[in-house]
Amino acid sequence: MLLRQLTEADGKTAVFAFGRMNPPTIGHAKLVGVITSQPGDPFLFLSHTQKPKTDPLSFAEKVFFARKCFGNGITIGHDSVRTIIDCCKFLYSRKYTDLIYVAGDDRVKDFDTLLNKYNGGDDYQFNSINVISAGQRDPDAEGAEGMSASKMKQAAVDGDIESFRSGVCSKDPKVGKMLYNKVRAGLGIQGEAIQVIESEADFYQGLYKHNDGIFHRGEGKNGKGLGLGALGKGIYLTWEKDAANAFKMHHGPDGTLSEYKVKPGLKIADYQSKEVGDIKVKMGFQPWDYSDDPMFAAILTMDLKEAGYDGVISDKAIEGLVIFDANNVTRKE
Repeated sequence: MLLRQLTEADGKTAVFAFGRMNPPTIGHAKLVGVITSQPGDPFLFLSHTQKPKTDPLSFAEKVFFARKCFGNGITIGHDSVRTIIDCCKFLYSRKYTDLIYVAGDDRVKDFDTLLNKYNGGDDYQFNSINVISAGQRDPDAEGAEGMSASKMKQAAVDGDIESFRSGVCSKDPKVGKMLYNKVRAGLGIQGEAIQVIESEADFYQGLYKHNDGIFHRGEGKNGKGLGLGALGKGIYLTWEKDAANAFKMHHGPDGTLSEYKVKPGLKIADYQSKEVGDIKVKMGFQPWDYSDDPMFAAILTMDLKEAGYDGVISDKAIEGLVIFDANNVTRKE
């Protein structure tokens, strides 16, 4: 008998899936429907992989859009979970005793073998792990059965927003347009695809709400940063501890990992927005260019502050966000 059976007689079941979802589609909505129909607490874990052409959305963006699409009835994403084994370790640490994993019909046997192979070892010890099918997918079918992230990305490349919208898992047209813009930008397609400033602000607001206004910073002695300034001048923060820890390591033995509370209600510009791009063009750069020139950061900050912005956010956690005025953040002790 496993230790969990001795200490938790009633048991607790988690139902989960793990995938790229880059981007989330109506096909993924069908998967979520299977998860939430099972007896247990529902979880949807997302990979952290981001590569040009194949994975245009960052982890944080995928979490943001998944929440927009699938609502609040399922726990979505976690910074510490990067593999399917991490999923099991995470759920075991949360005192779950039994698992149900939802997989594609053609992968049920493989995942059943993999997950049960490590059950009872050092990482996790569940009473049971069952793998069930999310249903078959016909790539030539209409609707959810035929929709794939690959089709969505191809529609984004082709500039076919109507076909793209047909696969979006949210009924809100603003979410569909924002997702279309983000996928195109992640694929390196410039132009109209990155010109929705109002919608981009939702990305920051979603992160702010999820983190309760708490962001991370890897800093040196007396709170010193690295001084790169690619997004502007100010206090640089990130929503992922791993990213902040990377900067902490750059500071050597003086490095610390800190948390900062950001004031609510700030107006944050998206680094890929048209407004930021226009400022870069005025300085002689392309909209997608970066520069570590202090004058670049100073002018970008000045122009955005004049436009009423309090900071800038990138869609990549390693770049994070910058808050121009240090009075708008408080270091947590």
